[in-house]
Amino acid sequence: MQLLSLVLMVIALSSSAAWAEVRTITATGEYRMGDNDTRTDAKRIALQDAKRLALEKAGTYLESITEVKNFQLGRDELRAYTAGIVEVTEQQTRSTMEGETSVVRVDVTCKVDTDIVARQIDALRKNETVKTELLKARREAERLRQDLEDKTRELAAVKSKAEAETIAGTRRTVLTEQEVNSLLVKAWTELARGSKNFAHGSYSKQSLRRASILAEQALALDPFNPFVHGTMGQLLAEGGSLETTVVTYRKATGSEPGDADFHYFRGLSLIAKNDGKRAVAEVRTALRLRPDDANIHYWLGRALEAFTGDRQEAAAEYLMAARLKPEVAAFHDSLGKMRFTTGDYEGAIAAYRTSIYLRPNDGSAHYRLGLALQFKGNMGEAVAEYRTAIRLQPDDYSAHLALINTLIKAGDLGGAIAACQAAIRENPTNDYLYVTLGDVLKDKGDLEEAIAAYRTAITVNPKDFFKTSNIIYVAIGDTLKTKGDLEGAIVEYRTAIRIEPKDARAHYNLGIALEAKGDLKGAFAEYHTAIRLDNDYANTRVHSAYELERKGDLEGAIAEYRMAIRMKPDNAYAHRYLGNALEAKGDLEGAIAAYRTAIRLEPDHVAAHIDLGVALVDKGDLEGAIAEYRMAIRMKPDSAYAHWHLGNALEAKGDLEGAIAEYKVAVRFEPNDAYAHYLLGKALKIKGQRAEAAREFREYLRLAPDTPAHRSLITKAHAALREIE
Repeated sequence: MQLLSLVLMVIALSSSAAWAEVRTITATGEYRMGDNDTRTDAKRIALQDAKRLALEKAGTYLESITEVKNFQLGRDELRAYTAGIVEVTEQQTRSTMEGETSVVRVDVTCKVDTDIVARQIDALRKNETVKTELLKARREAERLRQDLEDKTRELAAVKSKAEAETIAGTRRTVLTEQEVNSLLVKAWTELARGSKNFAHGSYSKQSLRRASILAEQALALDPFNPFVHGTMGQLLAEGGSLETTVVTYRKATGSEPGDADFHYFRGLSLIAKNDGKRAVAEVRTALRLRPDDANIHYWLGRALEAFTGDRQEAAAEYLMAARLKPEVAAFHDSLGKMRFTTGDYEGAIAAYRTSIYLRPNDGSAHYRLGLALQFKGNMGEAVAEYRTAIRLQPDDYSAHLALINTLIKAGDLGGAIAACQAAIRENPTNDYLYVTLGDVLKDKGDLEEAIAAYRTAITVNPKDFFKTSNIIYVAIGDTLKTKGDLEGAIVEYRTAIRIEPKDARAHYNLGIALEAKGDLKGAFAEYHTAIRLDNDYANTRVHSAYELERKGDLEGAIAEYRMAIRMKPDNAYAHRYLGNALEAKGDLEGAIAAYRTAIRLEPDHVAAHIDLGVALVDKGDLEGAIAEYRMAIRMKPDSAYAHWHLGNALEAKGDLEGAIAEYKVAVRFEPNDAYAHYLLGKALKIKGQRAEAAREFREYLRLAPDTPAHRSLITKAHAALREIE
C-alpha cells in the first residue's frame, strides 16, 4: 500500500512538472557611445534596453500560454503585468570598439515559470487598484522610453559643451525616472501578492513590507516625485510605517526635522483611504508648517478636488505648486484639468502646453489639450493633438474616439471612417468601435459596409455589451430599412424587442417598417406600445410633419399630423398643428374643428385659443375671436401675442380705444415685438395722436427685420412717417 502511494505521488509530481514549464529568456541591450556620452550613462541606457527587450520576449512567450490566453488580456495589459512579475537579472557588461565607436552591451536573463506566472497574472487582473497602477506605469514607461530616445538624438547632434551637459543632465533625470517607475511597478506587484480579497487592510505584513522597501528605494532616488509620494500614501493607508517613510524622505531631501512631514504623509495615507475631511486638515497643517513646499500644495489641490469639489481652490493650489516648481509637468497638467472643468479653456490650453513642453511624449496630455482646443472651437488644432496622442499611445481608446467624433462634427466622414479603422486595428475586440464605424458608414451612405460593421460588433467579443444588446439590432434594422429591405428590418427590430421588450424605439421603428409594408394594424399596435413606454414618441410624427410643413409640403404634413393623431388621439399638440396646416391650405372649417379639438383635450392650451381666434377672424366671427383671445389672456396675462391679436380684433370691430389699450399692453410686455409697435403706430395715427404714432413707427423701423414678411410694412411705415412729418 505504501509503495502504491509512493508511485501515485511520483506520478502526480511528474504530471505537475510536465505541465509547469520554466523558460529562461536572455536579452542583450546595447548603446553606441557618441562624443557627448559617459560610460556610466551608456551602461544605464544599455541596461534599460536589455530589460525592455527581455520583458518584451517574456510577454510574447506568455501570450502563447493557454492559461494566459484564457484571461483574454489586451497586449498592453499583459505587458504591464509582465513588468511586475518577471524578475530580470543583470549578468554581465561588455565594452568593445567597433571602428571608432565604443559599444557598451549588457546581458540579462529572466526565468518564467508558467504555472506561477499564470496565477500571479490572475491575481493582478482581479485587483483593480493594482491593475490601474500597473497600466499607468506601462504608459509612463513608454513615454520615458520615447523621452530617452529624443534626448539621445539631441545629445548626438549638439556641438556646444554647455548644451551637451544640459541635455545629458536631462537624460540622466529620465533614466532615474525609468528606474523609479520600475521600482513602483515591483512595489505594486509585491503588494498584490499578499492579498486575498483586495480590500483595504487585506494585505499581508510581509508583502506590505516588501512593497514599502521598494517604494522607499524609489523615494530615495527621486524624493520630489509627486507620484512616488502618492504611492507612499497608499502603502501607508494599508498599514505601512509612517516613521520609516518620513526618515527615508528626510534623508533623501535633507529637510529639517519637524512635524510637517508627518502631517503630509499622514494626509496622503488619508487621501488613499478616502477620508477626505481629515486628509484635507492634515495636508493644510503640513502646508502651514512648510508653505513653500510644491508637493504639499499639489496634494492639497488633489484632496480639495476629490473631497470638497472646490475646483477654484484646487486650481489655486496647483498654480502655486507650478510656480514653486515650474519644471514638474504633473503640476501644470493638474492645473489644466481644473481650468478645463471650470470652463477656462484658454487657461487650460496654456497649462497643457507647458506640461507638454516639459514632457513632449505624454500622450494623455496631448489628448487633454485636444479636448480643451475642441471645446474652444479650434477643431483643426484639436484633431492634430488627438493624432499626436494616438501616435504616442496607439491603444488610447479615448483619444481615438475623440478624434472620430471631432471629424464627424467637422463633416469629414471619410476621415472619421479611416480613424475608426485605425482605432479598431489597435483595439480589435472593442465592439463599440465597430458600432461607431457602422454609424459613420451609414451616415456616408455605405449601407452594406455599415451592416457588416454592426454585425461584427455582435460577434467580435462575445462577453461584451453588444452581444446581448437591443441597441445594435435596432441600428441594423434602421440601416436595412433605409436600404429598402423591410422584411430584414422587421426581423432585426423583433430581435431587439425580444432582448428588451421595453425598448420604445424598437417598437416605434418596427411600426414604421410595418406601416411601409401596408400592415397598418400591426403598425398601430407597435406605435401604441412605443407611446405607452415613452410618451415622447407621441410627438415624433408631429415633428416630422412640422418639418414637411416648413418645407412647403402641406399635403404631406397634413397626412403626418393625421397619422400622429391616429397613434395618440388625445395629443392636443397634434390637433393644433393640424389646424395650422389646414388653415395654411385654405381649409378654414377643418382648421377651426382641429383647434376646438385641441382645446377640448387641453383647455388651457394658450396657443390653440389664439390660433382659433385668428381662424375665427378670417371667418368673420369677430365676437368669437375676441372671446378666444380674452380666454388666452386670462390663462397667460403677459402674452404680448394674445394682446395684440385682441387689439387687432377690437380695431376691426371699431373699438379703437380698446385696440390701442391692448397694443400698449403688448408693447409693455414685449418691447422688442416690431409688429406690435407697427399696429400701435397705425392705431394712434388713425386717432390723430401723430407724435406718439411717429414714435411707434420709428421704433418699428428700428426693430423690423429685413424679411419678405416685413418689407411691405416697412414701406408703409416710411410713408406714414412722411405723411405725419
